[in-house]
Amino acid sequence: MIKLRDRVVLGLAAGMLGNLAKDGLDYLAYKKGWSELLYGHLAASLFAEPEKVRQPKDFVVGQLVDMTWGALSGVPVVYLLSWTGRDHYLLKGAAMGVLWWQVVYGLFPRLRMLQVDPQETETNLSALLNHLAYGLVTSAAAVHLGHPDLFPAQTGNPGDDRQQEAAKGRTGPARRRGLAQTLGSYVQ
Repeated sequence: MIKLRDRVVLGLAAGMLGNLAKDGLDYLAYKKGWSELLYGHLAASLFAEPEKVRQPKDFVVGQLVDMTWGALSGVPVVYLLSWTGRDHYLLKGAAMGVLWWQVVYGLFPRLRMLQVDPQETETNLSALLNHLAYGLVTSAAAVHLGHPDLFPAQTGNPGDDRQQEAAKGRTGPARRRGLAQTLGSYVQ
């Protein structure tokens, strides 16, 4: 299987897969009556008045916005895993999913970025579960689709010495560097 070496491309692909899982669960919750709106409706409210977000053309725009946001949100997940390693990737992904939920359902409505503010407890709890699924699927996809060179060696695991020895001879982006050293190279 081909492994992706570019962090941004990997993040976009992993984020898209995570977003498909999130939107799939959201659709099921909406059909069961556990959610008052779909993510396409919510995202459409960035551009349309609240009474128009359920119109098909506005929903399509909103769904495109949601898919774009979901794909782009996978990039920070990949960078988190690149900086901290693949160990506990599901926990890290779940944490990122909850963070996105707090931004979309907590921060955005308070900043009046969205015209629609979901009020039902069931909708908000459903969205929390959907975003947990997003984070879990996105982090799992990143780990399984990403090349091992993107992630630092995990401490205390067998084989770490071999991986670190192999990394010593590398140059360029494949070489494992500390954050301060990496940031320092941009400042000089």
